[in-house]
Amino acid sequence: MDRLERRTVTRKSILLAITLSLCTLASGVRGATLSLAPTASDVTPGSTISLDLVVSGLADMGAPSLSAFDLILTFEPANLAFISYSLGESLGNLGVFDALDIGLGEVAPGVLNLAEASFLTAPELDALQSGSFLLATIDFMVVALGVGDSTTVNIGPVFGLADGTSSPIAVTAASGATLTGAIIPLPGAAWLFVSSVLALCMGLRQRQ
Repeated sequence: MDRLERRTVTRKSILLAITLSLCTLASGVRGATLSLAPTASDVTPGSTISLDLVVSGLADMGAPSLSAFDLILTFEPANLAFISYSLGESLGNLGVFDALDIGLGEVAPGVLNLAEASFLTAPELDALQSGSFLLATIDFMVVALGVGDSTTVNIGPVFGLADGTSSPIAVTAASGATLTGAIIPLPGAAWLFVSSVLALCMGLRQRQ
């Protein structure tokens, strides 16, 4: 292929890319956003924390709706221990096989796979889903985290999201959650004991 032919092919490729981009914009294709809520929390060792995985940016009671998702959450196992997860009901009722939990759970330390597929039709999903809804709730136990130290739970990689017609839905953004170590509060009885000891010490000093 000579230089002129290469230039022609390059120009055609650029024009094709521009055309596809314009077609995508004109068709009004939506992108979805994934997030964990709450985005920031103060935690203490031994406590549990629940995070909600939420999808947003879809149509409200209309197409496109979500029929399937498959993704990974990552976390630092030295700080957090995975306990359990539960899926939302916006893809259908798992109890009556409207949907199927196809996630693998914790596939490795600090790596959690969540996935679900719906058997509902596109119109049924459209009527069931709002523009933003819960995909799953994940429970962790805080293993170790120093005061002021932070650890994160991240979303990704995302293997795929599909709409009611099994067409892919693009993920435009994914935001995780940050957990920060807080001071362990003393129970009321402990505070009372400490206060009594301090008062006794002050009384002894005054007598001296």
